[in-house]
Amino acid sequence: MKSQVSVDPINVYNRVMSGKFYSERLAIYSERYLNKILRMLEEDEEFEKCIIFRKLIESRFDHKSNYLL
Repeated sequence: MKSQVSVDPINVYNRVMSGKFYSERLAIYSERYLNKILRMLEEDEEFEKCIIFRKLIESRFDHKSNYLL
């Protein structure tokens, strides 16, 4: 059974916005993980951050632009 790890979505948001697409343990954030963080931000009613974060996720994982920011 997996243990639940408490994640601070604001911390992840700040890391990604500063250009660090990886955790403090140097694990790269997947699209699935970032979408989970987005849902957590929505639950916390951080709607302005959600809009910015959603656009960043879409541009980061866009096949047409070859994953360029």
